[in-house]
Amino acid sequence: MSNGYGTWSPGPRDALVTGMGFCLPGAGDEPVRKAKDVWAAASTGTSHVERDGFHHGTVRGAREAFGELLPEMP
Repeated sequence: MSNGYGTWSPGPRDALVTGMGFCLPGAGDEPVRKAKDVWAAASTGTSHVERDGFHHGTVRGAREAFGELLPEMP
């Protein structure tokens, strides 16, 4: 495959990333991991972004959860 700068070939650190790269906070302190949990929140308009008057900009445990689910990704 050519990218205009030469020929590209896949390497061990190449990854296909889709979406916007954000993590949806879940009902507890864990990120949402399953489609059914996303649908449970989205279909009812439930927000887990605000807790006790604090608006979360990050989801605790997301980095660790990603590492557990995809340990081969750096």
